[in-house]
Amino acid sequence: MKYQLDTSVEIIFPDKTFSSTLFEKRVFSNVDFSRVELFECKFSKCEFNLANLRDAMLRDVVFEDCKLVGADFSHLRQQFLEMRFENCVLDTCNLSGLKLRRASFAKSTLRDVRCVGCEFVEANFQETDLERTLFRDCHLERADFTRARNYSIDPTSNRLVGASFSFPEAMGLLQGFGVRIVM
Repeated sequence: MKYQLDTSVEIIFPDKTFSSTLFEKRVFSNVDFSRVELFECKFSKCEFNLANLRDAMLRDVVFEDCKLVGADFSHLRQQFLEMRFENCVLDTCNLSGLKLRRASFAKSTLRDVRCVGCEFVEANFQETDLERTLFRDCHLERADFTRARNYSIDPTSNRLVGASFSFPEAMGLLQGFGVRIVM
């Protein structure tokens, strides 16, 4: 059953469980989501500023048209972890250590995001701006980077077998090799 939370209601988040909940047009600034459990929830047009997500469980959670600043997803519980970002802005977030098979970041902006030791196999980064996003020791097999831009991914420190890239942005894969490309 889907329902929308009344924006005038103050919610205490730690240790709470939400199922099939729509969070719409809410601002979560310095909110403590520690140990929260979210099942089949959707955040639409919400803002997250420095949210504490330590030991939170997110299963089938969608962020749509949201802005997330300084969120540290690296301490989420990995069991049943499943989330998608659609047309979102993620600034200075930490996604390190996440195992998100078939994750979607489509049409989003990830600026200054840290992705170290991630498993983003078959992830969707289509039309995503990855300005100053760090990918290191990541599994990006069969990930889709078509029409993604502003990325600099070192093929020697990430697994890219079967990943898709568009030209001319794919030239960013050569950035760390000191080569000159003349057109």
